[in-house]
Amino acid sequence: MQISNGWKATKEEWAILSYYQRFESLVAFVLTIVIGLTILVALIALLAVVRKFIILEVQDVSAGHLLGLAAITLVLGLTYWLIREAV
Repeated sequence: MQISNGWKATKEEWAILSYYQRFESLVAFVLTIVIGLTILVALIALLAVVRKFIILEVQDVSAGHLLGLAAITLVLGLTYWLIREAV
């Protein structure tokens, strides 16, 4: 019931907006979705690398491979932090 009231109010507000305001509102909505998806993808990638660390057999891995995984984790963590700070 409350959702339909909110939708009705949104439709009434949309009717009185100018074309520029409608465009601006649409762009803000799209950017919100894009930023959210970017954060989600960065977080999923970070979790995938952390999973790789969890299942890692330390005896079978070379130092270069371990250093590469550490660098990837650091870069993904930094990217995630920068995206979160920008929002």
